[in-house]
Amino acid sequence: MDNERLDIAKKTELWDQAEDEILVETYTMIQRKVSEIKSEVGREISVKNVESRKTVASERDHYTDSIFGEVKKKLNAYKKTESYVQYLKQSIASAKETLGELTQIYVARPDVETVRNLVDDVSVRQDLRIILGGLIAESDGLTVDYTFDKKLRQERDKFEMMLAAMSNDQK
Repeated sequence: MDNERLDIAKKTELWDQAEDEILVETYTMIQRKVSEIKSEVGREISVKNVESRKTVASERDHYTDSIFGEVKKKLNAYKKTESYVQYLKQSIASAKETLGELTQIYVARPDVETVRNLVDDVSVRQDLRIILGGLIAESDGLTVDYTFDKKLRQERDKFEMMLAAMSNDQK
């Protein structure tokens, strides 16, 4: 009887040890799976974050292009007005005030004759870099740029810096 009790006690002890080992293995396996799932979810979130940032950047670029495309259209319409001729006159006067006697004025092809009619004794030439209008005046190697191209570039740069600052503030 005592041997039977000892056998039962040993079997119970062995059973408890086996049960403990199974529980430890199961717990370890569950922890490993939880860790794998967390890693996978983290990777998926990172991928989604990158995708959403790309989408936001693409949309921002699209709207920026659209806005500045509209500005270009309005500038093209403006160039057909008498106000534009006045702008050219004012730009020439400002250039003379800044540089003194002008030696060269560069304009877009459609503006060559108009500007020639506004100045005496100054060479007026076409500059292929000027697309949107305005002029570049030169005197003794110094230049002043009154082109819409430059102004629009500067405004776009400011606009993009403002958007970047706003997007950094939201992070």
